[in-house]
Amino acid sequence: MLETPPLERSYKGYTISGGADRVFGYDKQWYAGARVSLLCPDNVGIEVERFHDPLLVHEDQDLARMFGLFVAEIAVDNWLGTISHQGRAGYGSRTD
Repeated sequence: MLETPPLERSYKGYTISGGADRVFGYDKQWYAGARVSLLCPDNVGIEVERFHDPLLVHEDQDLARMFGLFVAEIAVDNWLGTISHQGRAGYGSRTD
């Protein structure tokens, strides 16, 4: 069975994605995963934050992916702030 690719979009200067990882030993159970990445002007990608909680199990893979995307938004809103791509040395800088 092929894995469904994560949901991904731009959010406040970051690229956020929500994915669903299969629970080991179960075919129809998924847990949510969230990632926050920053693409710098020189096309270097940096993973800023990753969240993965195997206790949040869903029977619907799409629901797990959407939950992961929502968790990535929360991470940006509460811990990372908005990025301005006019920072030092061409890299993004926070603008809280």
